[in-house]
Amino acid sequence: QLLIGALIVVILLLWLVFMQYRVNKTAKRNAIEKEERKQLVEEKSKELERVLGMKETLLKEIHHRVKNNLQVISSLISLQAATLKDKKAKASLIESQNRIKTIALIHQKLYQTGDLSRIDFHSYTSQLAHIIASLYKHKSPKIELEVAADDVVLEIDLAVPLGLIINELLTNALKYGFLGKAEGKIALKIRQQEGEIILTVKDNGLGFPLDFDPQKSSSLGLKLVHLLAKQLKGKVHFHNEKGLLVTVIIPSGFKK
Repeated sequence: QLLIGALIVVILLLWLVFMQYRVNKTAKRNAIEKEERKQLVEEKSKELERVLGMKETLLKEIHHRVKNNLQVISSLISLQAATLKDKKAKASLIESQNRIKTIALIHQKLYQTGDLSRIDFHSYTSQLAHIIASLYKHKSPKIELEVAADDVVLEIDLAVPLGLIINELLTNALKYGFLGKAEGKIALKIRQQEGEIILTVKDNGLGFPLDFDPQKSSSLGLKLVHLLAKQLKGKVHFHNEKGLLVTVIIPSGFKK
């Protein structure tokens, strides 16, 4: 009886030792596998960070090169314009140069910021508007420019054409809105509401002649405004209202 009891105790102890050994071995194996998985995740994370870093560097370089190339084109146009005697041809080249500068400014902004696909349109609009105003300072020395924009961040596919629309509307106002007037005011506003970007350019200048139809105008600038707004699935409205009020409404979720 005692021998059998002792034998059973020994067997139980051996079984417990064996089970403890298996548990320890399994725990050790799990710990090793866990460490290996952790190292693999860390390696993959580092590789992903490296790839993303390379992508960001490449995109920054692309924006930088595009900006530089556009500046070269702008300089070439400027040199070409300087050789022309025809005032209309010269003015057309200068307007084309300003459009190129508008696009180049977007790439410059993207290069200077951390987000390489979206642009702070508040900052961009303010800078662009004052650049355009300075170009026509000799024609309109006493034109007051007011810029108000919500904190709108736009994808580059929306920012470029909208920037060109702003360029055309401000240029049109500065060139033709105040002929024969000593002073005036232009107010540019951008706001975002209910899924739409709303751009307004209001001046207290001459406005359009009563028989003028902007939809049928031969003006390249106005044609561009309509074309770009259509490209963005937006609408353009012109109103003579103690000067000229232009409203451009574009879906903020615009996708090509």
